[in-house]
Amino acid sequence: FWYYHLLGIALATVLLILHGTIRGFPITLCFIGGPVLLYLFDSLIPRVLFTFPADVLDLSAHEDGTTRVVKLVVRCPSFSYGPGQYAQVRVPEISFLEWHPFTIASAPNEAGEVTFFIKAAGPWTRRLYACASDPARNLRGGRLQIRGPYGAPAQNFAIHRHIVVVGAGIGVTPLVSVWKHLVNTASVAVDDQADPRRCSVVSADRAGGGASDSRLGAAGWRSSGAVALVESLTFAVLYFLMVLLLELTVVTVLIYDQKQESAALQMATSALSVLILSFKTMVALAARRGGVGLWLGGMSLDAGIIVCNVAAIIFFAVYLHDPSANDVPFYISLLLVLGVL
Repeated sequence: FWYYHLLGIALATVLLILHGTIRGFPITLCFIGGPVLLYLFDSLIPRVLFTFPADVLDLSAHEDGTTRVVKLVVRCPSFSYGPGQYAQVRVPEISFLEWHPFTIASAPNEAGEVTFFIKAAGPWTRRLYACASDPARNLRGGRLQIRGPYGAPAQNFAIHRHIVVVGAGIGVTPLVSVWKHLVNTASVAVDDQADPRRCSVVSADRAGGGASDSRLGAAGWRSSGAVALVESLTFAVLYFLMVLLLELTVVTVLIYDQKQESAALQMATSALSVLILSFKTMVALAARRGGVGLWLGGMSLDAGIIVCNVAAIIFFAVYLHDPSANDVPFYISLLLVLGVL
């Protein structure tokens, strides 16, 4: 299924370029070249900078009635992640090409160890369960690769003063990571004037018994409402709609052969886009202790859009400086903007 889709995407791209070739010139590349390059750049960055070899410390199989779960523990000191995030895993003994995403169940400060709880629900995970069940095929002591980390909604729990987490089955894995993080960073500060946050953890088994309640004071919180805002889907949708509306206005002005006016309007649109994305990038970079490396992996697409918009502003400025010289800078800028959009 996956390989057929990859083949279909490759063939569709080639056929689209051939279909859009006019008099030997592949005009389609002028429109899809920019987005394709941005996509390739954004796809290659994690594969180059955020793929790590890991040693398998434990691979054990667990069964509870009809549910079968694999506990995978690996050691990867160079892998940095936050509570609630997930990573992709590749096990060469099962498949040399397949990467599968799993939520990280361990806390970030567990001495370089990363823990996954994986439910045997598909062909790949069932083969992993078979390896964990068979001592002769167990991967303990071997090596695999992990890629990431990747963001998930659970990672932004620290920006809220009060949180309620509810999970069952294998869905508790991100909650386990969050809970472990709270426990590992907790400190009891009776006389702390900063009014440390309090956390009430309640757990119960399936029968409804064995409930326990512990209250911990959590220190070292990194909360920022700005981070949650700029990384939200709402922000992305509103930004896209704003840019789309402004670009439609630019095209409308251009239809009436008002090149100078449309160029000036496009410069203002690109400048606004650069300001918004630069603010988003700076906020996200300031909130990440991993530094520039994590920013390159998570914000590379925004960086590419900023660069293209800055280039478009420069070309439009060249055109407006002497509109009668030639129209090449104008159309280069227009292609850059359309590619970004």
